[in-house]
Amino acid sequence: MMIRYYFYKILNKILSAFLYAKKGKILRSGVYEIVPRGFSFENKIVLAFWDRALVHLGDQLFHEALTRYLIKNGFKVYVCGSSPLNSYFRALGAEIISLEDLKKRKIEGAIFVSKDDMAFSVVSNFGKKNSFIGINYAALATEEKISLEISRIILDFIKKSGAMQNVDSEIEKINFNPEVPESILNGYEEKQWFKLISALSNKRFLVFNNYVASNFLDSGKREPLLENLCRKKKSEGFEIIHVGSKNDKLGDKKIYDFIDHDLRGELDPMALIKLFSLNNVEGVISFDTYVMHAASLFRKNLYIVNKNESVKEIFRKRFIPMYPGGEGTLREYL
Repeated sequence: MMIRYYFYKILNKILSAFLYAKKGKILRSGVYEIVPRGFSFENKIVLAFWDRALVHLGDQLFHEALTRYLIKNGFKVYVCGSSPLNSYFRALGAEIISLEDLKKRKIEGAIFVSKDDMAFSVVSNFGKKNSFIGINYAALATEEKISLEISRIILDFIKKSGAMQNVDSEIEKINFNPEVPESILNGYEEKQWFKLISALSNKRFLVFNNYVASNFLDSGKREPLLENLCRKKKSEGFEIIHVGSKNDKLGDKKIYDFIDHDLRGELDPMALIKLFSLNNVEGVISFDTYVMHAASLFRKNLYIVNKNESVKEIFRKRFIPMYPGGEGTLREYL
């Protein structure tokens, strides 16, 4: 399964690189653009999230502050795809649309925004009258937090289109602290996991997640560090909640001697956000994955192991957490 996943990523990377060489250009390290001849920007931004093998849930959350800013300032924002986070972006004011419906709409004058290896998919579907900005997060030559850097890249492109004057002054207007809409936290009160954790208001919980969709060879070597963190925090009086998907649980035959509550398979990505909204859930023990980013939405304590030790420092600066001003939430980083 993982071999097929990596083959798919490599194939899309190669196809996209061919398109950049033929039709686009590199703006700077990690930033690519493809602009069709005669392109005229019509204040429409499309977040191209329809391929979750290429654009992970954590990657999608990086656009949270930018989405709020664009909508507040009169831009039309579409989120394209069937992501579990669609309700989050809808609550921010974005229009959620499927790939098929966006094709039928024959959209023009839009800037499509996504990971750099989404270029082939975007251009083959929408490239005649729309532009594409592709970003390779790991290759960016910056130490800025990723949510700020993505915002700057997109606003720079909007400025080139003539729809904006001063990018720096616009960046200053953006509140990068996550603002989780109250509406998306409703509807969980009847769930057994919610009743259990919320009823134990005198307990202190940490959420443990040890599953990754990428860098699985590196992460496998570093997983014992996560487990040792769990044992350490358990000895300090915390109860440990294990989260992951149903498939994660089915594929994992390991016995974890430090788990107090096994909620694997019971929480979808939005329910996980609800879990972190509870006051007695104080933080996360995890790799640098979506689970970590969901915890950082509420400024929870982060006990993080980097999947790949060779990029440990730059990942700390850019992604943990994803927004400026939250650095104090990082309690341990291995």
